Amino acid sequence: MRFLLLLLILPNLLLSQVDTSYLNIVSWNIQNLGKSKSDDELSYISTKIKFYDIVAIQEVSTSEFGSQAVAKLDDYLDRTGSDWDYIISNSTSGDGSERYAYLFKKNRVKLKEKAQLEMSLSEVMNREPFRAIFIFKNIEYYFFNLHLVPTDKHPQIEVNRLEVLTTLYKGKRIIMLGDFNLSQSDNSFNSLKNKGIVPSLINKKTSLKMKPVSGKVLNMEYDNFFISSQIKFKNSSVIYFFEDFKDLQSARKISDHCPIKISIK
Repeated sequence: MRFLLLLLILPNLLLSQVDTSYLNIVSWNIQNLGKSKSDDELSYISTKIKFYDIVAIQEVSTSEFGSQAVAKLDDYLDRTGSDWDYIISNSTSGDGSERYAYLFKKNRVKLKEKAQLEMSLSEVMNREPFRAIFIFKNIEYYFFNLHLVPTDKHPQIEVNRLEVLTTLYKGKRIIMLGDFNLSQSDNSFNSLKNKGIVPSLINKKTSLKMKPVSGKVLNMEYDNFFISSQIKFKNSSVIYFFEDFKDLQSARKISDHCPIKISIK
């Protein structure tokens, strides 16, 4: 019996090894977060993100079911023993409209002011970023939650337009995070890199294939953190949540993207 109990709690013990001296962040494109997600699926999602301080979500449905799903997720997180809060953006203004969300632990970080869509980019991006300023240990971090256009609509163009943020928020600690629909190795990121905004994940695939190919399920290098050079991070990696499921089809009911994580020093 004791051995069985150890097997049940060991995964949580391992997952809980998060260094609380760091700011621990997750970004996750949770495919069509809204009516499509059951309570059991939302409960599962909460188990994958509960040890972190800030969670940025892309692809929140613009219907009332999107905001309801985020509220339920917040409730599941509160049941884990920490006091969480959340903020949801308005619907983005261009084609493929969606909402973004942040969930965060109130005893770990503070929200400086009301989070809002970055309207300076509303005319040149289909889904303008969701800006939030979080304070951790008296230091301000400017978060830009992103979901760029699909590959057939040339996300390279939108990447180039992100450079304006380095001017508008010059000298700030910038964290661009989310689904770029593009590998960090693409030349379009050079302008950001030259401004000191660099990726934390290199050659890390984050999206899932429709079906396994030769046993492989990972597809493209789409999700990443781009952070300003004055920010130091301990590590950054992909959370392979699909390993919890018996097959890829079951995992894709949660999302077609893996969450990514980073620990900021």
